Amino acid sequence: MGLSTRGTDFTNAAMAVVETAVKHDVKVIVNAGDLLDISRPSSNKIEELQSIDEALSYNGITMLTISGNHDKSYPSWVDVAKLDNIINIDNKVVDIKGISFAGVPYMPTPQLKATINALSGGDCLVTHCAVKEFIGFESSSAILLEELPTSKFQAILLGDIHIHEYMEVNGCYVGYPGSIELCSRKEDKQKYVSIFEWDKEHNLSRESVPIGSRKIVELRIFTDDDMEAALAELTRVADEDPIVYIHYAYGIKEIVPRAKRVLSSDSIVKPLPIPGTHRDFIDYKETIEIPELAGPRDFIYNYFKEENELHELASKCCSPGAVPGVEIANYVANKLNQSTIIADE
Repeated sequence: MGLSTRGTDFTNAAMAVVETAVKHDVKVIVNAGDLLDISRPSSNKIEELQSIDEALSYNGITMLTISGNHDKSYPSWVDVAKLDNIINIDNKVVDIKGISFAGVPYMPTPQLKATINALSGGDCLVTHCAVKEFIGFESSSAILLEELPTSKFQAILLGDIHIHEYMEVNGCYVGYPGSIELCSRKEDKQKYVSIFEWDKEHNLSRESVPIGSRKIVELRIFTDDDMEAALAELTRVADEDPIVYIHYAYGIKEIVPRAKRVLSSDSIVKPLPIPGTHRDFIDYKETIEIPELAGPRDFIYNYFKEENELHELASKCCSPGAVPGVEIANYVANKLNQSTIIADE
């Protein structure tokens, strides 16, 4: 229900970023990878890119982008589409209004380390990778904060992880802006952009600015009374075409059909049964305990050796904010793309 509208959601979110740039008199937007969610986009995706490019052109704004792990292709689809104001800077250094931007696309971790540390420096490094201190767990595909060339740049702008967080290291801003639209229920619902500004002395400051995204509603239902209250809440917000996550106790009947009846056809309803609950055995919601379950990452080593590339794929699928179906589709597309390059050679 409403799944076809998600592509439009991301286009609308991109337009909201452009509107925010106009409001704050920003002349350059930086996208640190995954402008597209797949390396073989449909014609509709290209048309959406073109509409964003037109909005940028109309407002005199340039967007710089690099290839991420989801949209990496050769040549870049941004180059293929021949856009005017969305510019791919993979392995390039560009200067706009006296500010330099070095672009390093997604690549295997050892190659990435060598590439970024060979750079001479500048104002902004834009790259796409996971940094251990931000993701909070060990990963063979992540690099350490100390391995980033923070002494050479004023800002290192990262893509890949869907969190909004920055650190200052050696006087350099390092961090992620996060996604502009909800990609996973585990993400923060409020989305942001970061605005960087250089003053006349070339000193840099940063500000987080919230942007609008599709309304998210989370409901917890343990009893029929809870269900009735939930339906009243959904009726109230129906005109906003929300994405609705319904956590419910086993035994509550017709959760989705009842919710759909009060919502618009563009709304999305995602039922999520609560583990360890059953109405025949519980009297009060306070008595329900959700058991601690081992996460998927705990089982990866049982199936894939760490040096196996499928271990890296499985780790990505289990990362915060990851969408496993997209990660797998991107892995397959990259394999096909590599085969094409080898064949061409």
